Amino acid sequence: MNFAGPTTYVRGFHLNLEQFGLDRSLRYALVVAEPRARGVLSFGIGLAKDLGWDIEIFEEKAAAEAWLARPLS
Repeated sequence: MNFAGPTTYVRGFHLNLEQFGLDRSLRYALVVAEPRARGVLSFGIGLAKDLGWDIEIFEEKAAAEAWLARPLS
């Protein structure tokens, strides 16, 4: 799947994460190295976070793993 698609697709995807089997009780980290794709996805991640999802986007796997390892609030 090409996540660097139009922001309309990214918006729709991130506003309906439950439809894709994601669970609000879990923490999610996306690792996206490509800057343009990360920029487009950051828009969707922001929308999901506004809806209460514990989700972040990272450039590197180590940063994502460190974030995932932090204690839950």
